[in-house]
Amino acid sequence: MSLHCKIVDQNEFAFTARCTRSGQLQLGFGNIAILMSPSEFLRLKKHVNSTLHSITTPRCPHRRDIVVDTSVTNMAFVFSLVDLTLLHEVMQTTTILLEAQNILKTSES
Repeated sequence: MSLHCKIVDQNEFAFTARCTRSGQLQLGFGNIAILMSPSEFLRLKKHVNSTLHSITTPRCPHRRDIVVDTSVTNMAFVFSLVDLTLLHEVMQTTTILLEAQNILKTSES
């Protein structure tokens, strides 16, 4: 499989890129990169968002103790509050930029 990805957004912890051929999104964080469809990306973003906003108790921002479950059996990601916040920011910005691109494509047609 040949990927021709362009970076959509990035920060010191995470990045997103979009394949110009397939439209799939690549989400990278830490030393992990995941290739997924836009709908899977949005589903994961919603899960990350709800996990981030469910944190109610004060915690060390660098302690890795926030678990984000996945749809894969027996696989979860563990983040610090700092890392999860940076991941969420990239995912949020990516969603906004992709929506803007879709609006521009639609208006050009």
